[in-house]
Amino acid sequence: MVKTFEKIVSIDEYKFRITIAANESYIPGRWSVKWIDVKNVQNNKIVYRGGDLSYSNHPLKYTFKLAAKAAKKALEKNKETNMEIEEFEKWDGVINF
Repeated sequence: MVKTFEKIVSIDEYKFRITIAANESYIPGRWSVKWIDVKNVQNNKIVYRGGDLSYSNHPLKYTFKLAAKAAKKALEKNKETNMEIEEFEKWDGVINF
């Protein structure tokens, strides 16, 4: 039976609402994760969604830590992409050799 767990987690300057759906493993205290949603608490936007990380049969607390790290990485990558787009839009199109 799938159970859903939700927790607000802080990592560095970020604050995330993490929701994890998991089945209890045959190993006591371990969980088999089915899916994960991570939202930025400030704007309620989804930062990370999936179940593709290595969450198989870990304790819940460790799974929440892994999800927060993945979300932070996704946010930082998004910041870099936004900066690159901003630089491109400011570029006058001149190429110097």
